[in-house]
Amino acid sequence: MGFNKVLKIFFVLLSFVVFRPGVAQDAGYSVKFSVLLSPEIVKTHQLSLSGCFDISLDVAILLQSWDNIFDLAGKNTLLKQENLGLEYFSFTKQGALLTISHQMLGYYKDGKLVERVKLPTAGMKLASGGEDLLYLYGGNISPNTNIYIYGKGRGYKKFLEAPEKVLSLTTAEDRIFFSIHNAIYTAKLGEKLSLILLMPGPAIQSLAYDPASQILYFSAGEAVYSLKQSKVCLLSEHLGEDLRFYQGSLYVLSPKYGTLFRLTGLETRNFVSQLKEKGRVMHGSIEVPIPRPRTNDLMKSTVISAGGSPLIRLLEGT
Repeated sequence: MGFNKVLKIFFVLLSFVVFRPGVAQDAGYSVKFSVLLSPEIVKTHQLSLSGCFDISLDVAILLQSWDNIFDLAGKNTLLKQENLGLEYFSFTKQGALLTISHQMLGYYKDGKLVERVKLPTAGMKLASGGEDLLYLYGGNISPNTNIYIYGKGRGYKKFLEAPEKVLSLTTAEDRIFFSIHNAIYTAKLGEKLSLILLMPGPAIQSLAYDPASQILYFSAGEAVYSLKQSKVCLLSEHLGEDLRFYQGSLYVLSPKYGTLFRLTGLETRNFVSQLKEKGRVMHGSIEVPIPRPRTNDLMKSTVISAGGSPLIRLLEGT
């Protein structure tokens, strides 16, 4: 199936949410919609997407394919080793690429995975929380409900024990948000665990936070929502499953359909004010008009440095 046909089907589905009668479009809307990954690229490069992806400081996009890392702009894989065992990766706030492989926390350097610290279980995920903090969660042990924190001078230790297994986690200044089934919780050192949202329907599988606007984005099934000050807005019912937020843009990956979209401008004051006036309310959510996509040709390759990050220096000294 060609990409144009896939995109056409996608927007037919999308229209059921964002182009209903009574949901007006307006030139004042500043949301930009870009297509970054298509099924053709997935097929051409024989990618097998896991849902793990991240964005570097210079906005290069890396995706996990099989047990390797695929540079979307350069159209090449970064790792040259055999038997990689790559399970997960994520950039730190300083741009270093941390990895989990063979149940070991490590980092990427010169085309290789440098494994440094043994983790409690295989299948864990990670999220950077600042210069020298890292959160570890998930895993294959059942039940594995712990969230661990890894930091300078402490190694890793249990941060908290969640009610059940954590599906997704993102950091926000000095606190974290995480999902369990169809609920979102927040936690902070010195505070009690708080339930902030309980949604009907499928599990909440991905979270992304915009620190500038303090909007928390989340996905449930293929639907993507935003949450701010207890108000939930439905962005689309058919967009993707895995989210990242970086430099003013929300990135949405769908391994199922082989697509990656970027939405920019969701946080603008004008956009929010018009939502209140023009949004169609349904089950307490606001349906958001999204403009037609535009192909982006400004993606750049990146040079990933292992130096300069407190977390990397800490791992090297382990």
